[in-house]
Amino acid sequence: MINFHADYDEATCRELVEITDAVYRVKVENAAKKIAALGKLKYLFLSGPTCSGKTTTAKILTKEFAKHNRSVKLISIDDFYFNRDDLARMSNDKNKIDYDSIKTIDLECFKKAFDDIKQNKTVLLPHFNFETGVRDFYTEYTPRDNEIILCEGIQAVYPEITSLFSKRDYKSIFVNVSNDVKIGKLIFTGREMRLCRRIVRDSKFRAASPYETMRLWDSVVENEEKSILPYSDCDVKIDTTLVYQFGVLRPYLAALMESYPPLGNGKDKPYSDLLEKHRYITPIPADAVPIDSMFREFIGSDGLLDN
Repeated sequence: MINFHADYDEATCRELVEITDAVYRVKVENAAKKIAALGKLKYLFLSGPTCSGKTTTAKILTKEFAKHNRSVKLISIDDFYFNRDDLARMSNDKNKIDYDSIKTIDLECFKKAFDDIKQNKTVLLPHFNFETGVRDFYTEYTPRDNEIILCEGIQAVYPEITSLFSKRDYKSIFVNVSNDVKIGKLIFTGREMRLCRRIVRDSKFRAASPYETMRLWDSVVENEEKSILPYSDCDVKIDTTLVYQFGVLRPYLAALMESYPPLGNGKDKPYSDLLEKHRYITPIPADAVPIDSMFREFIGSDGLLDN
């Protein structure tokens, strides 16, 4: 549990963001050093539950491995999603597709790609567009010597993925918001913090309203408990708790509450509870968050023109 006194003023919020981001970056840098010290490595799996900061962690790892004379090829498992229309036909409820489920991944396509990579063959890697819900293009990739294949995604710890590789050929990193945070009398769990991130991210980048995010949340949590957390005993773990997130997200959640007020049907109680909690948080302007901050995964480039 982290006790956080959110009585900051605007003069100190930028320092808060800077220090918090710096601590996170040191964690990732240390993880890269630890993995690099293990010697020759071909595959690195990076996983964590939804909105835990995997994308930025992967980017930082790529830069850090370069310092150890190792190039990195980043492959996102998300790009192997079936097209949304195909998933709708495969699902019992086309309005409730759980993108965290292994069933949404085209495992045949994934296995074929990595079988070719293992044989140093040129492959076509897909790109999945979350706005359109389709694989919109393919990129040609030829493996190189001394290159680390960084395989990133929620599913990177799923047995269906890891069983395709020899245990001696890969190492793993798990990221998560691992601490609860107490602000005054309010307690935010790590899962609640990730839910806040997801509500804002889905609205901004995945054309999904808070209602849609909340409709899926129970199945997301169920999948975490069944398919992610039991396999989280990785070689390295990184805590991605950012205490300043409450202040940064407050204006976004307030705006969403106006457009998408709680329905009051009991099913969206977690949503209404989070909105209520954030009423007591002092806002932090988006332009206090650097362009390379992990938190940009959830708010995008908002406020940068104000710098």
